[in-house]
Amino acid sequence: MTETPEQQPLNLHYLASRFDHNNVDLILVEGFKHEPVSKIILYRAEIGRPLEEMLDKHVIAVASDRALDFAGERLDINDPPSIAEFIVRWLNK
Repeated sequence: MTETPEQQPLNLHYLASRFDHNNVDLILVEGFKHEPVSKIILYRAEIGRPLEEMLDKHVIAVASDRALDFAGERLDINDPPSIAEFIVRWLNK
């Protein structure tokens, strides 16, 4: 994890290009919410923001600890194996 609030934002595509693509099947990242890439929102009401503010056309699922008014795939944030299964199913589409 790298936190650099005083520096320019990191470029996700550049960072991903630094990996050896022959040895990587999947890259999971956190903190690039404004990047135009497929994403799973991890949502808890305690964050103090409405879910609607976090949604964009790249959201493939929402993982939460409560029922939400979301038309897409809903995942249990406290069940990592089911989130992993969803990711595998999504990748195999």
